[in-house]
Amino acid sequence: MKEKLNAIRKPNQYCKKSSVLLMFVIIVLFGFTMGVISKYSDTISSNNGIYGVVIHCISEVTTQMGIWVFLASIIAMYSSKPKFAMINSLGFFLAMLFAYYLYSIFICGFYSARVILYWTVFALASTICACIVWYGKGNGWVSDIFASLPIAVLFQSGYRFYYTLSAVHVLDMIFALVLLILFSIGNKKEKGIRVLILAIVLSLIVRRFSILSILLALLDKVLQFIYM
Repeated sequence: MKEKLNAIRKPNQYCKKSSVLLMFVIIVLFGFTMGVISKYSDTISSNNGIYGVVIHCISEVTTQMGIWVFLASIIAMYSSKPKFAMINSLGFFLAMLFAYYLYSIFICGFYSARVILYWTVFALASTICACIVWYGKGNGWVSDIFASLPIAVLFQSGYRFYYTLSAVHVLDMIFALVLLILFSIGNKKEKGIRVLILAIVLSLIVRRFSILSILLALLDKVLQFIYM
């Protein structure tokens, strides 16, 4: 099994522990900062002049899934090993959630335990996604399929820009194209074409069968059962 995985993408065996630790600390601090920015932008009215409009735009972006898929994918693909991709992704999201709800509790004076649990489950699930994305930077059809997954999610979210003309949806499409380029760098140019085709097909499947909605509904049912 290990040989097959290494054939897709071989982990960097020569990374220094100090470099790995430094990267993790930077990612955690970045996640904490993003959590503060995300919550702060939720509390500012768009009526506060140009500043309010800018902050409102940031809020529109951070309340959507696209930016988090984009950032987590970059963190995962540039980690030196799949296990570090999982650790880095988890550290990023937990730090972000910690900062977000710390701000909510001490500045805004409220929080929802159910919502915190909801997003914590997502943070834990991100470890599996991070491992998949890490191998997406490798070679072969399996790698192409893995690389197409986050891009398909962004396509699914961003395709609506065609009739909504929403800047957030346009940004999702930009995120998808940037990921496509990053996955293709260092690989054969055919990889980008294969990943693009797979991402479009997967996006259509997700949209046709409402897969994301079904998964979110199942998670909501699980949380309801926990709180019964």
